Amino acid sequence: DRLCFSEFGRIREEGGFRRSHRSASDTLPWRHADGAVTKRVKDEVADSLDPPPAVEPRTVQMSREEQFVWPWMGVLANVPTEWRGGRQIGESGNRLKERLAAFCPHKVVPLWSHRGHTGNAIVEFGKDYASLRNAFSFENHFEAQGHGRRGWEASRCRGGPKMFGWVARADDRRTPGLVVEYLQRNADVKSVAELESEGTRKTDKLVANLASQIDVKAKHAQELESKYSVKTTSLENVMEERELIFQRYSDEIHKMQQLARRHSQMTLRRIRRSVRSWIARCRILSSNPRSLMSLLCVANLTEGI
Repeated sequence: DRLCFSEFGRIREEGGFRRSHRSASDTLPWRHADGAVTKRVKDEVADSLDPPPAVEPRTVQMSREEQFVWPWMGVLANVPTEWRGGRQIGESGNRLKERLAAFCPHKVVPLWSHRGHTGNAIVEFGKDYASLRNAFSFENHFEAQGHGRRGWEASRCRGGPKMFGWVARADDRRTPGLVVEYLQRNADVKSVAELESEGTRKTDKLVANLASQIDVKAKHAQELESKYSVKTTSLENVMEERELIFQRYSDEIHKMQQLARRHSQMTLRRIRRSVRSWIARCRILSSNPRSLMSLLCVANLTEGI
């Protein structure tokens, strides 16, 4: 999604940073396994028992060039752990995700080393506006209690039983450790201006691709229309030729019928004339017997010859 700078600022300022007498562990239902306080090495015990120094809530300084880890991710530090069975044990990613359900994380990934749980975890939020809003709500919550990144650094990274959280930025990819390794493997660093520019380029590219597809479809439609026109013209010519052939056939049949009718009429006329002629001769012969006898004799002589 294309990022809008004003929208980005509104999301960061939403809710503000307010002081509260409750700690992050009070507002979220954090609970140590078996009710035990996190065990640290001896040189950290004294520092962890001291309350972290007061940290003023940070004033939001907006900058289009400020670089964040993208997709949006958060860092959890000082996650409660305990020493058990020769290694550090802490809550699973699913359990931590349930604890942070108010911020709608996509996934929570605890970071482990050969000694067990490191006390750090990565909170993955996503890439869209809603994920950005959730990420800064997550940061605002911890920052309001003095348990943001500045609080973690001010406590010399020994925050006692309290958890710390913040939105991952470019600096979080530079400090050596498992957090850096995870962020370098799974995320990039981008500023708001870069995301806006990428969004603009993607939009322009999408528009160009759609325009190109429209041109291709238009050309294809023109080709189909041209083929349709050719086929239609050809079909019309075939139909005209068919009609012409049919007309010629009808004319020939009509002529043949007329000729046959004329021939039949002429034949009938000849037959009628012949019949009339024979009838007339028969009448003449019947009225003159001598002529009839002479005719019969002639006929007999003709047969004898």
